[in-house]
Amino acid sequence: MTTLSKVLLAFLFLVGTLSHQLQAQEVTVTNDDGSFARNSVFVELGGNALLYSVNYDHKFFDHASARVGAMYFSVSADDPNSFDGRVSVFLAPIMANYLVGDGNSRLEVGAGLVVGGASGGGTVDNEQLDDFGGGGVGFTSTVGYRLQPRDGGFLFRVGFTPVIAPGTFIPWFGLSFGATF
Repeated sequence: MTTLSKVLLAFLFLVGTLSHQLQAQEVTVTNDDGSFARNSVFVELGGNALLYSVNYDHKFFDHASARVGAMYFSVSADDPNSFDGRVSVFLAPIMANYLVGDGNSRLEVGAGLVVGGASGGGTVDNEQLDDFGGGGVGFTSTVGYRLQPRDGGFLFRVGFTPVIAPGTFIPWFGLSFGATF
């Protein structure tokens, strides 16, 4: 089992255990029919995956959720003076969130991992590069505002979303739009 697999498995175990323990202690205020909208799908511009991401968020109870997203891009260049080739990048934020407050408008505080990989190759200044490939794991968090109607509808998020990878700190921001159901 690779180190990346071990880190992901440990993180998912922690999120599952934490949400189960917290759920037993939470008193949830629900809609008249006893339910609340648990699922959200949204696009984040900037944010935890740096450029953009498509995300799914599930509320385990009214104040806690988990999220998984994905971002992919591929760039090719044909400039004989600099770079000739293709580079592909994939990033996936995996996060646990806590929603502070009641009602539709809340403070969102979250933390998690950004799992990524890149591949590519080509020539630089007419010298052949070997294909490169690899992946890594970074830490990310969110502190921001979330507008999410309890009974479903339009989802809006904005926040500070720094990314920390080995030797790198990227102070970043994100803006999200989507739907809750």
